[in-house]
Amino acid sequence: MEEPKIKEIFDPYELNELSNKEKKEVAIVIPTYNQYKETKKLISLLKKQTLMPSIIVVDNNSDDNTFEKLKKDFSDIILIKAKDNYGSSGGQYLGQKYAYEKGYKYIILSDNDAYPVDNDLIEYLINEKKKYKSAVVPKNKYYLYMSDLTHSYQFHYLTIDRNIIQNVGFVDYKWFLKLDDFDYTYRIFKKFGYIKIINKYYIHPLKTFTNILPFYYFVKNGTYFGLKNKKILTNIIDNFQWLIYALSISIRYKNLKFIRTFFKGLLHACIGRFGNLNKELPKNLPVGYLNITKVNGKKILVISQNKLLIENLKDHINKTKLNMKCDIYFLDVKQSKLSKVKRIIRLLLKNNKYYDNIIFLGEMFPFYFILILKYDPIFVDINENENLIFYKIDL
Repeated sequence: MEEPKIKEIFDPYELNELSNKEKKEVAIVIPTYNQYKETKKLISLLKKQTLMPSIIVVDNNSDDNTFEKLKKDFSDIILIKAKDNYGSSGGQYLGQKYAYEKGYKYIILSDNDAYPVDNDLIEYLINEKKKYKSAVVPKNKYYLYMSDLTHSYQFHYLTIDRNIIQNVGFVDYKWFLKLDDFDYTYRIFKKFGYIKIINKYYIHPLKTFTNILPFYYFVKNGTYFGLKNKKILTNIIDNFQWLIYALSISIRYKNLKFIRTFFKGLLHACIGRFGNLNKELPKNLPVGYLNITKVNGKKILVISQNKLLIENLKDHINKTKLNMKCDIYFLDVKQSKLSKVKRIIRLLLKNNKYYDNIIFLGEMFPFYFILILKYDPIFVDINENENLIFYKIDL
């Protein structure tokens, strides 16, 4: 696969629009594609940090003029426009490589929709990084179960230094989307034996897996990750989950898009097809957004693996004065996958359809989706403003 190329660079430090004295030792790399508003919001929040890094935005050749708009909005950030859409991995690669070549001591890799909770997040990350040889990361406000023994992590304020790059190299650009971050942090983990998790927080939207595009890249890149790192048993278990997920959606909605995409992902992992394959994928199943007050039925089964999201849903129900009874099935992330599977199968095999609807709340263990064969599913995401978004597959 060809190395990502840069089409245009705007660097105020190189153009002498900012003096070298203003150049910082910390840079944050933020890839983006057709997400001008989200990226602008993040830049504005980063500018309020007690330690403001040099901001490097890598625009993956967006169609919405992201590069030009941000250049007009901010005269003191570094903008890189890629020649093509190289995805998250290609954007991180270009930005990380540029920051390294420009001599930045600390480099933070992050998504454009991961927003800091505290104004001292960057300062705290750098102070902690000075204490540890390995990478340092904060916690997602909605996933507080991470530990230092976690061997893979997302590009959400992943803080590294030049020594880490010299030991493990740059982000592998061929992944395009999904698990590029897990691959890179796993390489760091193998070299240093840990990734330091700190008690500072950020917010990132959480979504259920109803979109074909991320599903395909999860299957393909997950399979490749397992083969590459000789995690054969994990590969089999994970792909069994994705197969159940694809079959459940295909049967429920009488549409074979997901099952075909599953096998395409497996094939592409085995033959080594990487990069931007979006044009080869089918369109998503249509979704219809809904007001939870108009949901039919009074008895709702809520499936979630996130206690904070459950509390958010309860608050939402109380504020809207909904006349419904919600039975909460909390599937603790610390439980074994086998324990979770047993609980889901018990629900599936109950003789009577006790519930009117089922709500999938936040990101899900894919095997849970087998329940849509019995119950009418409602999906709930949380956006960057921590609002709950309710929707259904609308065929």
